[in-house]
Amino acid sequence: SQSLDSEERGSAAHLSALAYLNHVGPADEQAALYAALIGFLDDPSVKVRAALAYGLLHSPAAPRPIMLALLHDSAVIGRAVLQYSPVLIDADLIGLTRTLELSMLLAIAQRAQISQRLAAALLARQDDGLTLRLIKRHDIDLGADQLARLSETRGETPVIRGALLARPDLPAGARL
Repeated sequence: SQSLDSEERGSAAHLSALAYLNHVGPADEQAALYAALIGFLDDPSVKVRAALAYGLLHSPAAPRPIMLALLHDSAVIGRAVLQYSPVLIDADLIGLTRTLELSMLLAIAQRAQISQRLAAALLARQDDGLTLRLIKRHDIDLGADQLARLSETRGETPVIRGALLARPDLPAGARL
């Protein structure tokens, strides 16, 4: 972790993340690993912080404060955290939908699971590309009211209308 080579520090960050997630020993060892993870957040190399993020990215046991810090890191790290981290909850993501740039919102739209509230917050941005991406995901329950509202307000756009009509859960009134 003290090496001058960013590749070596990145490897140490990744190994520390894995060690933290797989630790089954005393609490003081867990605390030391947590402190090491926090130390890697201050590394000047984006490679090191990316290696840390990669080690923690898919784990529901990842430390929430560290994932929130990585969320606000460089754009590539932030997008990965937004898309894949299971420790981020709707309250985190909904608050961010008002201020994030489009590429970050698209990362949220690609999460494995999106709640109806989060989808509504993303749709409120009224971006055609983002709206289309969400409508095409039939695994997201947008709700009858939201689908009806979309058909009224955005149904004149041909690609959005087509995506709405392709949804099996589109209410009959909205379909007409």
